Amino acid sequence: MKRLLDKPYPFQIPQNTGVIEAAGVHPSARGKGIAHQMLKASMEKENFDHYVLEVVDNNATAIGLYERLGFKEFTRIDSPYPEKYTGFKEIIYMALKK
Repeated sequence: MKRLLDKPYPFQIPQNTGVIEAAGVHPSARGKGIAHQMLKASMEKENFDHYVLEVVDNNATAIGLYERLGFKEFTRIDSPYPEKYTGFKEIIYMALKK
């Protein structure tokens, strides 16, 4: 996968690890399994041993999707910005081992 965003992570990214930096589905298409199919197909196409991603703590729908795909939370950090501006308190990092 091509790295799109140049952002630091609060952990080392091991060799042969794919970083999922962004995924989205138009609101009118949500709830139809499109994100699940898209992520699963992307991960099957690539040849990484592990994948990591981040999600904010108030995005229960995305967290559920990632868990169904096999991702597990491995760390959390406090948001660098006040919750009143962002709507979330923590950034959750999740990983998947193929």
